[in-house]
Amino acid sequence: MIYFTSDLHFYHDNIIKHTGRPFPNSEIMNDKLIENWNSKIQSVDEVYILGDLTMKGPEYAEELLSRLKGIKHLIRGNHDRFVRSPSFNRYLFKSVSDYKTITYNSTYFILCHYPFL
Repeated sequence: MIYFTSDLHFYHDNIIKHTGRPFPNSEIMNDKLIENWNSKIQSVDEVYILGDLTMKGPEYAEELLSRLKGIKHLIRGNHDRFVRSPSFNRYLFKSVSDYKTITYNSTYFILCHYPFL
C-alpha cells in the first residue's frame, strides 16, 4: 500500500496555534502523530511525505524517522532543511527529491510540496 501525507511539522509549537491543532505543545502533538502513523502504516508500506516534516535539525529528524514505520520518501518542502546537513543520514529515506512522478494502480501522480498554477 502507498500513502501520502504532508505538513506534519513535527517539533513545531507555532503550527499548533497557526492551524488550530488540538494539542497543548509539540511534544504531545509529536507523540500523537507518531501513534496515529504507526497504527496505520505497516513496515512494507510506502509513505510519500510531501514536505515540511520538521524544521528542527538532523538529530531530531533522525530520532523521529526511526520511530515511524514504513518505507519513507521525502518530497522536500520549505521546512526540510535538515536533509541538506552533512550529518543527516539520508538512508532513513528511500528517496529524497523536490518533485516526483509515480504511477500506482494505473493512476498517475505528480508529487510536489508547492502548488501549481
